[in-house]
Amino acid sequence: MKENSKANKLLWIVVGVTILTALGYYGRPRHNTVPDELIGVWKTDTPQYADRFFEINLVSISFGTGGGTGSIGFIREITAIPGANGETLYKFTYMEDEKELECSFYYEPGKKQKIRFKSQPKIVWTKESAD
Repeated sequence: MKENSKANKLLWIVVGVTILTALGYYGRPRHNTVPDELIGVWKTDTPQYADRFFEINLVSISFGTGGGTGSIGFIREITAIPGANGETLYKFTYMEDEKELECSFYYEPGKKQKIRFKSQPKIVWTKESAD
């Protein structure tokens, strides 16, 4: 019975250390936080992408790929490169299904904020209003 008690104590210590390590890792301040202006749901008026969207929040980037399908990735790093015309090139590095992926886009500030993916610069995505 004494051995069982020692095993239980050891188990709780391991669980406690694991939880504290995880909290320390995920709770640590990141120098690459998501800018407030990027947080939200983004859609386009381009007909071929009418049923598509993408969403950025504090920890993930999600892509609605049409027909009720989608994907989600957890943000690992964000790089921002200011442009000459007021736009910013953002590169999001994220984890999806144990793979590290990247998404790059240009953000254009203004009354009607715009995003243009680096791979599809002619397609304009705008943020949905919070109403």
